Order: sequence, then C-alpha cells, then structure tokens
Amino acid sequence: MMINKEFYRQEIINSFLPFWKKAVDNTNGGIYTCFSNDGSTLISTDKYVWSQGRYLWIWARIVDLIRKGLLPLEEESYVQELDKTISFLTEHAFLENGNAIFLLDYEGNPKLNNGVYDSSVYVDCFLCLGFAEYARVLGNKEILDRAVLIYQNITNRIDENNYLTMPYPIPEGYSIFGIPMFVMHVGQELSQALKSSNDPRYKDIQNQAKKYQDILLTKFIKNGYNIEMLSTESNSDTLLSNHFTPGHTLECLWFVIHLLRDTDNWQPLTLIENCAKNAFEKGWDTEYGGLLRFVHQDGGIPKGRLLNDVYEKLIIDTWDYKLWWVHSEALYFCGLMGQYGDSEYWKNAYKQIFEYTFKTFPNPDPSIKEWIQIRLRDGQASDKVVALPVKDPYHILRNFLLILEL
Repeated sequence: MMINKEFYRQEIINSFLPFWKKAVDNTNGGIYTCFSNDGSTLISTDKYVWSQGRYLWIWARIVDLIRKGLLPLEEESYVQELDKTISFLTEHAFLENGNAIFLLDYEGNPKLNNGVYDSSVYVDCFLCLGFAEYARVLGNKEILDRAVLIYQNITNRIDENNYLTMPYPIPEGYSIFGIPMFVMHVGQELSQALKSSNDPRYKDIQNQAKKYQDILLTKFIKNGYNIEMLSTESNSDTLLSNHFTPGHTLECLWFVIHLLRDTDNWQPLTLIENCAKNAFEKGWDTEYGGLLRFVHQDGGIPKGRLLNDVYEKLIIDTWDYKLWWVHSEALYFCGLMGQYGDSEYWKNAYKQIFEYTFKTFPNPDPSIKEWIQIRLRDGQASDKVVALPVKDPYHILRNFLLILEL
C-alpha cells in the first residue's frame, strides 16, 4: 500500500502544530484544550487531565520523530514544553492515594467532577501513556518508575472493581469493551518504554497487557464483531447489548496488532481482520459516506429493548454523527493492516476513508486550520459536546505520527 508520507508530514507541520503551539501554557505547563469545535474560541482555561496526558504523549512522540529525521523541526521548544508539563502534572494531577484527578484549573488547583476528584480511570490511563512516552524518549528513569506505579494502581483498581469511568458511567449489569482495550494498550506502550531502557520489568507489564488482550479476544469479540457492552443473557435483546462502535473497534484492533507485533504472535490475526472488515462495512454510511458513530451489530440504526439508561440516549441521539477521531483511527488502521492482512482490501478501504475524511473534516479557515471535529451525518458542523467539552491534540496527530512511522 502506498501512503503519501510527505502529505502527512506537511499536514502535521502546517495544519496542526501551528494551532496547538499557540495553545501551550508556557507559564504553568500543559495545554489549553477547551476550544469551540471550529477552533476559533477558547471557551475555558480549565485543564482536563485526560487531555494533558494525551498532549504529553504527542509532544514526546514528536521529539522522537524529530530525532529520527522524520520531522524537520527544532526539538528544543518541544522538550522545554514537555519538561514544564511533566512538572505540572507530577505536582498537581494526583491525589494522595495515587489516583488521577479529572479536572484542574489552569494553575493546577483540583476541581470536583460529579462530587469527586478521581472520576475516571481513563485519566490515569492517559497519564500513564504520557509518562511512559516521556520517559522512553527523554530517558528519564524517575518518570518511568512513576509510570509503572500508575499502571499498577490502574490494574489493582480494575481487579478490585473500584473505579469510575466518567464521562460515561458503566450501565448497571454490564462490563465494557473499553476497559480491557485501554488497559491492554497502556500496558503495551509501557512495556516498550521499559524494554527500550533495558528494564526487566517490561516482561511482567507485557504479560499483564496480554491478559487483557485475551479478555478482549475471548469475551468481547464474537462472531466477527466486537461487543461494546457485555451483559447477562437476559439482556441480550437490549439496545446496549446489540450496538457497537465502528471507530472504537478499529482503534482497539490496531492496539491488538501492536501487541501481537511485540510478542510475535500472529495466531489471532484472522479473527482481528474479520472483525475489522465487519466494522468497516457495517459502519459505513452508504448514503452520505463516512463511518457512523454507533450502529446495530447487523448494521444500520441501533435498536433493541430500552433500559432507561443515560448511555442509550447518547446512542439514539448521536448514532449517525461523523466524528474526527473515528476517521483518523481508520486511516491508521487501514495503513497498518495493509502490511499484515488482505492488502488489496485495506488499500481500497484506505482510499475510501481518505477521500471522505479530507473533504469533510479539515477546517476551511486558513487562519485556524486543524479540523472541525464534530459533524452531523450529512457533513454539516455541529457544536454539540462529544465526551468532554474539549478539542485536544490527540487522535489526529497521534495517527498522523503513526502513519509517518509506517
């Protein structure tokens, strides 16, 4: 598969980094992310720690690619901004028990979210990713040790079922695909950071990641599709049990491929590819193009018995939205899978995704650039909040950087 490396390099340098460089808080550390969907207005200077961990990973990977000669940029300012951010997060982002704080003001003072400070274990996961990548790229043993402690705290809480998942609580009686998916991915990245430092702990962390991979492949991927929410047989007819998220599926499956690559175990590849093809084909909007946010397992509008759960309303209200992150994840997945699977299929899928994505999401305002991240089914922009009221430098830049590395 031929991917235009120079295209993505120029997108990173000319369309994304100018926007995000201006958003960096050079006084306190971290980055401002509470922008309007079109990027024209900074709505708040609050800092969602979820986004700060993501930013840390992105900036560290940029430094890595500068050093590898893949990005013609000066690394000094990125390293300075990384150092200030790691200090900000180390000082302000954790409670005494080690749990991550969900929301800070611009100076680092904690703010309650739904009556608590540590309202989402996903924040811990993003911080662990950021700390691990910072440690790998900059060779910081102290931060690497801190990343291991964060990961151990995450897995202990998962084992004890002592965690929250804001902004979307887990519906009562269900277990969700996102937990093993994300904890596997964080473990895979952390194990590679440890391995690059010749730290023997990498094997234990990798084995923990493989444990969560096994949960995904045996419990949450069935009959060629992924189960977003797994419940008892009595709830098998509900909307929650019968929907899935195409973008989430493709994102998770490249996480799995990265771990298979690390462990040189390709036995599950056919299962993964079949699941990915189903997600792509059932998630594709044949009328307007693009990948839908939520669909029924058989394709089309999500349906099933309702339980009066808040997540059902989200699915019903936004199932046909076209979201930025879904399409950047699909671009990378198609490129990656083209190396390991049915190359002709994924070449065509990549072309299909590419054409839709770059006619739909790039901001036409040359003074802003970046992407208008949230679109309605027909491609019109929407200002509705998706997950957090933020526009952060993650999915698009992460996938463009990974594509550059392909």
